[in-house]
Amino acid sequence: VESNVMVVMEIDGRKYRKNLADLSVGGMAIVFTKSERFPLQIGAIISNIKIVVGNRNTEQRLRARVTNILKLTPFLVENCPYGGDRVSFQFLGLNRMNYNFIEDIIMSHLNLLKA
Repeated sequence: VESNVMVVMEIDGRKYRKNLADLSVGGMAIVFTKSERFPLQIGAIISNIKIVVGNRNTEQRLRARVTNILKLTPFLVENCPYGGDRVSFQFLGLNRMNYNFIEDIIMSHLNLLKA
């Protein structure tokens, strides 16, 4: 996913604004640096998520469940020289409007790859 596709969410009173590492209509993945210390465990549900592209964003807040946490070794990902976590989420109850918004992001990226 390009760097202009962001996720904005709040976990335990702390706001995160992160680039997405992966996105599908089923879920997403985000890389958290070691210093950010992702505070949740597999199975946790987050209810305050927005996906933002430029001045557009998901119409309603998304809900997602943490499905996997992969420990990253130092320098495995360019922006994590000290390691971190790649956290995967599954969307819950995605409505048609948000589904279409995410699908549009994916299709625009696929069209860029074809060019």
